[in-house]
Amino acid sequence: MKSSIIKEIYWLGGLLLLAGICVFVRDKLMVDDINAHDTYYYGGRPSISTTIFWAWVKLVFVVFSIRAIITRFHNNYTLYILAACCILIIFSLQRTNIDLSAFEFPPDKTEGPITSIPQSTDSPPVTGLFYGESPMVSLVITGGQALLMIFMVFVGIRIGRNRYN
Repeated sequence: MKSSIIKEIYWLGGLLLLAGICVFVRDKLMVDDINAHDTYYYGGRPSISTTIFWAWVKLVFVVFSIRAIITRFHNNYTLYILAACCILIIFSLQRTNIDLSAFEFPPDKTEGPITSIPQSTDSPPVTGLFYGESPMVSLVITGGQALLMIFMVFVGIRIGRNRYN
């Protein structure tokens, strides 16, 4: 039992190293745009540690899903880590959904600070990816969360069966 825990720690450490290398290589290969001063990040640009963490969570989810399928969902430590990754990804998708809801109202066409939502009806309604009647991105994110929750229920059932068999 102790060797299997150490094996999982080695897997997690190796994936953390791989995520760090991928993020650093991506940052070195990215070309700065000539109009970089015109680029704004909603809520600020994430730090390098945050970027490495979420890259690591995604790598762990993919690799441990493959490992769970190969071992036919019999290794409980793999399943515990997989369930934790599911929870983290569901929370991150919820945060993304909340951030996208900030784009719900059409932008104000007046100059200066926004003091209230404009009430004029003389302009046509704004439609598109985030506005109006097309909340497609939000639906896709919510669908992804639902699939992850179903997968998490399956992983929980397998953990229970493995524990008492």
